[in-house]
Amino acid sequence: MRRAGSPCSGNGVRWKPGPSTTVEGEDRTYDLYVPAPQSLLEDGEYDRQFRRHPASGTLDALGLAELIQREMRFDTDLWVIAVEDRGRRHFLDAAVIEDAQ
Repeated sequence: MRRAGSPCSGNGVRWKPGPSTTVEGEDRTYDLYVPAPQSLLEDGEYDRQFRRHPASGTLDALGLAELIQREMRFDTDLWVIAVEDRGRRHFLDAAVIEDAQ
């Protein structure tokens, strides 16, 4: 996705980060995958890459909602995709980098 920037912002185009993805585990805790910072991006076949948020695995529903609310202060156009999978798979496959557990 691209979004036109302000005419005084250099090239006038900013990249929009991809959507965040949540996965609920059987223990009712959540993993959160967020767009990877530009400094961590690796060359590859994916135009977007993600990293597992450090709080993942310890977030309950309220903690996840609070974290997403904080993220929305920086990006009011935040998209979140909720994945329901008993195997706790995110389906992002190789697009996940630096998966700290």
